[in-house]
Amino acid sequence: MAMLYAVEGAPSVAGKPRLEELAKLLDAAARSRKSYFAMDDVGDSIHSHDLNRFISAPSYQARVMGTGSLVDCPTVCQCFATGNGLNLAADLVRRCLIVDLFCAEEATEREFEFIMTPSWLGLPSTRAKFLAASWAFVRTWIEQGLPICPDAKHNSAPEWAQVVGSILAAAVPKLRPFAARSLDNLGGGDAASDAVNHLLVTMADELRGESRQFRPVDFLDRAQDMGLYSDIVGFSKSPESTLGKALTMRVGRIYKTPSGHRFTFKKPPAMSCGVVYLFEFSKSK
Repeated sequence: MAMLYAVEGAPSVAGKPRLEELAKLLDAAARSRKSYFAMDDVGDSIHSHDLNRFISAPSYQARVMGTGSLVDCPTVCQCFATGNGLNLAADLVRRCLIVDLFCAEEATEREFEFIMTPSWLGLPSTRAKFLAASWAFVRTWIEQGLPICPDAKHNSAPEWAQVVGSILAAAVPKLRPFAARSLDNLGGGDAASDAVNHLLVTMADELRGESRQFRPVDFLDRAQDMGLYSDIVGFSKSPESTLGKALTMRVGRIYKTPSGHRFTFKKPPAMSCGVVYLFEFSKSK
C-alpha cells in the first residue's frame, strides 16, 4: 500500500465514507477508468452492496453526476482498504484477499534497520527490485514445470487463484494459498459469526461422523470451554436467546469438519425436553 501511494498518489478516500459518498466515488472511479481505488483507515467495518458489485462484476453501471443517466463501464480498477480491527460483511469477505497484520510489540517501540519512506518506495530503482523479486517467483514456478497447487482456491476468482496460488506454493512449499482464516487472526471478518461456525465445526469433529442432538445449554457450555463465549453472546442479558438466533440462522447449512466429515446442521421439531439441534452426518466424506 505504501508503494501504491508513493507511485500513484494519495488514497482515494481517508476514513470511512458514508454509503452515498462511497457510491459517488465508485461511479467516478469507474467512469475515469482508475487503475486503483484505495480506502485508508476505514474504521471498524465495511458493508456496501455497491462495493460488492464494483469488485466482482466485469462491468459497472456508473451514474453521471447531475443527470439520471447511467454509463456501462468496464471494471479495470483494483480496490484496497486498510483498517484497525476491521469487520467485513460475509459477502465482501468472499470477494477479497485479506491480510491480517499482527505486531507483538507497540508500534511506537519498534526499531527498524531501514525506514521505507514514500520517496524511497517511489524510486524507479526500488520499483525495479520489487518487479525483479516478483519475476523470481514466476521463474521458479516455470522451472518446476508449472505445477498446480490443489489448495490454491478462491471461490470468487478460481482461475486467478489457481495461477497465483500455485506460483506462491512453488516458491514456499509449506504455504497454503488462500487458506481459510482462523479465529487466531486479528481483525477482519465477523468475530461472532466466525466463533459460532468454529464452535459447530469443532463439536461436530468430536462426534467422528456420528449424528447427535444437542440442547442450547450444551453449545453454551462448549463455547465456554473453548473460550468463545464472549465472542458469541457478548454482554447479552439472554445468552440462550442470542445463541439461539445465531444457531437458527445456520439451520440447513452443510459444513465440513477438519477430519473430512460432512454434516447438515438441523433443528428438529420441538420435543418434550425443549429445543434441540442436530448434527446429521452424510454417509460419505
